[in-house]
Amino acid sequence: MEFLEATDVNQQLEELADLLEVVYSFTRYKGFTVDERGGFYDKIQLVSVH
Repeated sequence: MEFLEATDVNQQLEELADLLEVVYSFTRYKGFTVDERGGFYDKIQLVSVH
């Protein structure tokens, strides 16, 4: 909600950084690394699995 309520780009960036830190912390808590799942840098989207 804080991201959605942010009124300027700097606030939005700060809120996204907070969300990213939560995701990283949960990932480490579960014993995973961020590198295990890849990313969306190449804008490739998985649509379905057969």
